[in-house]
Amino acid sequence: MNEIDAAPTGVVMGVIDTAGVDDLCGGRRIVSVQLLDDTGAAAPAQWMTPGQSYTLRFDGTGWAVTGGRFGRSAVYRLVRGGRYVTTLPTFHGDEPLDPDHQYLLVSIVAEEPTWQLRRGPLLAEFNSNCGLIPGPGSDPVEGAGVSERP
Repeated sequence: MNEIDAAPTGVVMGVIDTAGVDDLCGGRRIVSVQLLDDTGAAAPAQWMTPGQSYTLRFDGTGWAVTGGRFGRSAVYRLVRGGRYVTTLPTFHGDEPLDPDHQYLLVSIVAEEPTWQLRRGPLLAEFNSNCGLIPGPGSDPVEGAGVSERP
C-alpha cells in the first residue's frame, strides 16, 4: 500500500477529464496530455489504470508522475503540445498546478474510470543526486530522481 492508498487527503481541485479507454485493461489518459519518460519516449497512451492513484510533483523541470506502474526506474513527466504542462484539464476547466504543492490523482469509484485531482502540501523535494528528500516533519515517500532532458 502506498501513501495515496493509505490516506487520500488534500483539497479536491476537480475531476480529471480523461479519454481513450483501453479495451484490455480499461486504462485511460488525461485529455490532450502525454506522459513522456526522461529520454522523451512516450509511455503507453492509456497510462492511468482504474483503481490506481498517482502522485504529481514538480521536479524543477516538469510535473513528474509516480504511482501505479511508475516508480523509481525512470522519470515520467506530463506534456501537452510538446511542452511541460502547467495546468491539467478537469470537467470545470483547466486547473493550474502550483510547484509549491504536490498533487494526487486519486482513483474514485464511479460508472466510468475517474480520478480526482487533489492538492496537498509538498512532502518531499527532488534532488538530482539522491531522488526524493523528505520535507520537514514528513515520512519518506516513493518517487524518482531527476534526469536532465537531452
